[in-house]
Amino acid sequence: CWIVIHGKVYDVTKFVPIHPGGSLIMDGAGGDCTSMFESYHPLYITKKGASEQYQIGEVRDYSPFYSWDGQFYQTVKSRVEKALPMNKRRYSNVLFAKCAIILTLYFISLYLYMTKLNIWSTLFYGLVCSQVGVNIMHDGNHGAFTNNKVITWIAGATLDLLGSTSVVYKRSHNFGHHGLSLIHI
Repeated sequence: CWIVIHGKVYDVTKFVPIHPGGSLIMDGAGGDCTSMFESYHPLYITKKGASEQYQIGEVRDYSPFYSWDGQFYQTVKSRVEKALPMNKRRYSNVLFAKCAIILTLYFISLYLYMTKLNIWSTLFYGLVCSQVGVNIMHDGNHGAFTNNKVITWIAGATLDLLGSTSVVYKRSHNFGHHGLSLIHI
């Protein structure tokens, strides 16, 4: 698994099994992962940079599309980290209660949809499905539901309950949306 961060090429094959973010790093294999590295890791890690022990080369004529060391990015990132400390982002009882309520409502709405098949059951089912996506699946596929990789994977897989695929979502959302949202048009 080779990736590029700030113009440097890394072979992280041996690091993937111990990567705290799990196999998410594999989604960037063969590409520039700078935006993902910067957006997913806290400032103290991004300031240190990627581990040199895995560096195997550099990209010739590398030109970054964004200034990661600029004052704007550093200020915003530090404010976000201050507002959302790492120890308060996961394992929230409120998060688990919300998940239980939404999943219960999902199965109730699915039952009503399958047995009643009227406008109200359809609207209720659609509303609850959107809540599964916004409140459970999104956190799970970002690896932000808990520190437990299995529970986080299950949370992300709730998208599959809705007839979509969490595998494609992770790749397109995490790299397409988050990785490219800072590109200047």
